[in-house]
Amino acid sequence: MKYHRISFVVMSLILVLFVFGQQSDDSIVPQKVEAQLQKLEQEIEKKQYSFTVGYNSAHAYQLSELCGLRVPEDWLSTAKANNIQLVQPQMLRAEAVTIPAQWDWREQDGVTAIRDQKSCGSCWAFATLGSFESLLKIKQDTTVDLSEQHLVSCNQWNWGCNGGFWAHDMLINPGAVLEADFSYVAADVACGGPYTYPFKLNGWSYVDGQSEIPGVQAIKEAIYNYGPVCTAVYVGTAFQSYTSGVFDKEEAKSGGFLNCGGQTKSPNHGVMLVGWDDTKNAWILKNSWGTGWGENGYMLIKYETSLIGYAAAVSF
Repeated sequence: MKYHRISFVVMSLILVLFVFGQQSDDSIVPQKVEAQLQKLEQEIEKKQYSFTVGYNSAHAYQLSELCGLRVPEDWLSTAKANNIQLVQPQMLRAEAVTIPAQWDWREQDGVTAIRDQKSCGSCWAFATLGSFESLLKIKQDTTVDLSEQHLVSCNQWNWGCNGGFWAHDMLINPGAVLEADFSYVAADVACGGPYTYPFKLNGWSYVDGQSEIPGVQAIKEAIYNYGPVCTAVYVGTAFQSYTSGVFDKEEAKSGGFLNCGGQTKSPNHGVMLVGWDDTKNAWILKNSWGTGWGENGYMLIKYETSLIGYAAAVSF
């Protein structure tokens, strides 16, 4: 009798724990995010958008923490004065060929792993270094993990987790530091050093120094001839909540302009474009929010959506 009583108690505890566990899983989505997702899902269904949304790793942070691109007001005038025009690009292949309808540098072993900037607005550093890491893979068959923290902590422009812009000039002089020598901590910490700089960038250029957003064909040519490019994009809650499909919601022109890090009506996030697919009219976007966001860290985004392509730049 005593044995059966103990067994009953144990089984009851197991049942309670199981039910509690199920309730915990169901309540893991914060109420505010859940309401936001429901609203987005209703909008997607109503407007027949081509993407899905859901709770993902990016929801662990506020948009103001994730979006750290701070585009200088005079960047375009500077580009017009100093930009290296890509009229005769330095070809990465022996011969120029027709630009294909589909291209993906991941399939050509030209892209390094997805990174995670976490709660630091260092997207600008990840996009800058990501394009350089790809260039090294494509031109030198060298796979390296370079230090974003070095760009965050050691730049001369007072950029950091509060935001910044393309930092290619640091990769030219003094050069890039290995991740192993200055590991990423997602915070504004002292520069430290001294460091060694095993890899240096030869140069960089805006895809088009005459306009804020180059044409689709110009961006394709830059990606195909040079490798993945870094670019600005406007990010709102739909972008943050993306899980799959072709992102085709124009958030940059939605009413009110969601405030992200203090910027409005302006690109606020730095990403990379690693290819395209004309059958879907979309770019292949590489983000720096970890593999728990989007399609394992990537997104298909419709051409000319949410200011994608703004201030696009290439490394060479």
